[in-house]
Amino acid sequence: MDATVTMNNVGNIAGRLERLPLSNYHRKLFLYHEIGWILGSIGLATTTFLLSPIGKEFSLSPKMTGLIGTMSFLGMFISAGLSGILGDKFGRKTMLLVGIALWGIGSFLLAWSPTVEIFYAARVLLGLGMGTHFPMTQSMLSEIIPSNYRGRYISLLEGGWPIAFLLGGVLSYLVLQVAGWRTVFFIQGLGSLYFFWVRIGIPESPRWFETVGNMNQAKKVIEEMEHNVEKATDSPLPDIPPSKAATTEGSKFAFLELWTEKYRLRTIMIWTLWFTALFGFYSLTTWMSALLVKAGFTVVKSAEYVILISLPGIPGYLSAAFLVDKLGRKPMVAGYMISAAIACYFYGNAANFTTLVIWGSIMQFFMFGMWSLLYTYSPELYPTRARATGCGFASSLGRLGALIGPFVVGAILEKVGTSGVFSLGAAMFLLGAVTVLLIGPETRGKTLEEINR
Repeated sequence: MDATVTMNNVGNIAGRLERLPLSNYHRKLFLYHEIGWILGSIGLATTTFLLSPIGKEFSLSPKMTGLIGTMSFLGMFISAGLSGILGDKFGRKTMLLVGIALWGIGSFLLAWSPTVEIFYAARVLLGLGMGTHFPMTQSMLSEIIPSNYRGRYISLLEGGWPIAFLLGGVLSYLVLQVAGWRTVFFIQGLGSLYFFWVRIGIPESPRWFETVGNMNQAKKVIEEMEHNVEKATDSPLPDIPPSKAATTEGSKFAFLELWTEKYRLRTIMIWTLWFTALFGFYSLTTWMSALLVKAGFTVVKSAEYVILISLPGIPGYLSAAFLVDKLGRKPMVAGYMISAAIACYFYGNAANFTTLVIWGSIMQFFMFGMWSLLYTYSPELYPTRARATGCGFASSLGRLGALIGPFVVGAILEKVGTSGVFSLGAAMFLLGAVTVLLIGPETRGKTLEEINR
């Protein structure tokens, strides 16, 4: 054991984690989680490129083809909250493994599915897996990265999505040259072999072990982390800060914890934020091509155009990642959502191609940054005993928004027109921003224990 660990602070898990300097060991764990995030996200990305051959093989109408995406979001809506409760009870790593297994099995079932009914069921199973996987990764990373860097690394995690989208597109393009869409899903399923990587290479959160009263395992994991960090930095570790009371209040049912007096406003805020953000994002992106074709911009049919306005999304999430620990969560979340709303409004009212590209690029920049900030802010708002539950249910509300948004647009399009639809998206972003400004707490630079004391 490190010389600075005494009998008085041996159980100070939070203090021992926070005193660790950011090292290549932390970066390695982040990379492991990022790889898993990308492999899981590919399951959503490939569908975009395979809808046409799938619809053709099963003779699906446009409406039934659209259900393919809906089924995965339905699975994510169901599993995110439930898996959060189970993750707080049985452990983040256990439920992360369950999530990987589910989306892996779902991918193989998609490759095999002899009927469209089995195909839809497999899409739900895929969504169940991803809805379980993502909140666990959020919780685990937030509990091991030192507070001064936590925002940056959780924001960077979401950067795996554009990488997954690109890889999904390349995979689909290459495979469809020589084989069918089923082969794409089979290869996608092979990514679930990551399950064994998690079993061996990713530790359970020592903060979670402490919360459920398993101090022996908590100490075992933290000692291994201390050894790895000391080895990576080749220098003695800093002293441990004064011990604080361990957060072992595990008797309350985690979902009810979200609605206690201390956390009620936070829950209302983060649920509103996720719902409005994903309602706005998916209501616009799902209909973007059709809406702009209707407005006369036939150029949106080309893949080159989609890539053109999506490219600024990459510096968008990178900017969020590197500014969030400097400027704070509240101003960053509200600022990016307000900026996305302004760009969204002008994008929907673009009068020519140049204006369309400019406002479309600005919109994507801030919407991708917004995504990163959602994943950063959510796990900080709750104590360890309810963190996965809090993240999971916030994500579920977001998936509900993703399910409802496109249908609302379809229902009102004829009445309000293209500009009205984009104004609706802008209004949703503004509602989320105002909610954060009014009742959201600032968490920058604070340990998870300080935020939830």
